[in-house]
Amino acid sequence: MDDRGKKGKKNNQKKTDNSGGKAKLRTSKDIYDRLKWDPTQDPSHIIIGYKDRFLGIMEIRMDEFDPNEAGGDIPWHRVYYFDRETEFGRSRLWDRDARVDLLFGSGERNAAIAMATAPRSVTPPPTSTSTSASNASSTSTSKRSRTPPPRRAGGAKSHSDWSPIPCWGFSPFSHQWEPLHESATPMPNAAGRVQTLSVLTLNVLFDQHLKDQICTGHRIPAILRLLEETNADVIMLQEVESPFLAHLLASPHIQQHYFSTEARLTPSSPTLTPYGQIILSKYPLRGGHQYVFPGRQKRIMEAEICVSGERVRLYAVHLTSDRSAVAKMARKATEREEEAAVKMDEAGELCMQRPTALPTSAARRERQLHTILERIRTDAPGTPVVMAGDFNAGDEEPNAAVTHGDFIDAWTALNQLSESPGFTFDPPHNTLAQLNTITGIPRRMDRILLRTPVTARTALYFTQVALQGTSPITSPIASPITSPITSP
Repeated sequence: MDDRGKKGKKNNQKKTDNSGGKAKLRTSKDIYDRLKWDPTQDPSHIIIGYKDRFLGIMEIRMDEFDPNEAGGDIPWHRVYYFDRETEFGRSRLWDRDARVDLLFGSGERNAAIAMATAPRSVTPPPTSTSTSASNASSTSTSKRSRTPPPRRAGGAKSHSDWSPIPCWGFSPFSHQWEPLHESATPMPNAAGRVQTLSVLTLNVLFDQHLKDQICTGHRIPAILRLLEETNADVIMLQEVESPFLAHLLASPHIQQHYFSTEARLTPSSPTLTPYGQIILSKYPLRGGHQYVFPGRQKRIMEAEICVSGERVRLYAVHLTSDRSAVAKMARKATEREEEAAVKMDEAGELCMQRPTALPTSAARRERQLHTILERIRTDAPGTPVVMAGDFNAGDEEPNAAVTHGDFIDAWTALNQLSESPGFTFDPPHNTLAQLNTITGIPRRMDRILLRTPVTARTALYFTQVALQGTSPITSPIASPITSPITSP
């Protein structure tokens, strides 16, 4: 018994040592080989940090680096980190000291940690002429400053309040979504289709209200199938939450054919808190930004693609609805104003006691659209723009983008509203709309708008428009989703 007891203690000690020890970190050579042979990586945008015996930490670009076995003078044990350069700054891919590996997921911390790590304080590597020329020609990059300018008078948000966000592509080598580099190429089935650009907008309906009635487990497979059947070049989704994003990013069709403005599956994702918009594109996405309005529930997503050599700016919108708390307060204030008692003052004259006016939801929507118009005016005046999403207003309300921003509405450009109203929120015929309506009135809330400046090299115009996803889900098209997945 004593011997067995001692042996048991020894085994327990061994298990404790293993569980408390450091996780194995892939070597610097493993990282180099992976980056070298991964077609989604650009060696000219990879920075290798190594330690010189006399000068300390130095940096060299991967395309200028020669491995020790190939005649180089930097052994692998002196390589301390790998960084990737993007228009948003540096992303740390592998770090010997911090034991971080975002490529293989080895070490102490894996791909679940934040991607935007700051570079070390060292002298930047020499930049080649071609890279300098590329950076100089990227006007959108040169206009963005790391240090935000002061707030404008009156509390208005400044240009810097458009926060940069990374754009993502699925790597067939790592089987993970990874930040895009500048040299990413269009998906194979989009590279040759440059005469037309198809755009789909869809509100996927978040799961924050009426959970027991909106059948999310059945709707998600139906939505994924709709995205695959329509196969649009650009997809703009609204009311996306992290659980839905997980299923979206796990879809083989999405992985094989699209780039995305979001691929971080964290509960506090900066673009999906508490919900938000996603832009998917068969063309590489560039210049991702978001603008978050006060209250942090409504935002604007911005990105760019290149079609036939022409930059096209994309905006995914989801404007304030009449169901918002502020809108409800405004309606009550309006009712009180209409019913305000008429009283006689001391001089015998009539006066109205009116409550302080609150901003209506229509006024808030107009201000939100003007935020985009101001952004276009200052940042992309000569760039074609596609704006799509849930505008949360019908045709009875003027659209500031059309009346003030020279945008063309796809539906009204190709249809007569009197003959084809194009209702996208239709309570009389849609069960989900019946559950969410206030007035019961059908409206054309979802729209696709286009703006083509006269200075643009390529003229964009609408050729056809149609409603998608109009058939009810009478029976499950796939097994219902009963639990979220944590990673694609």
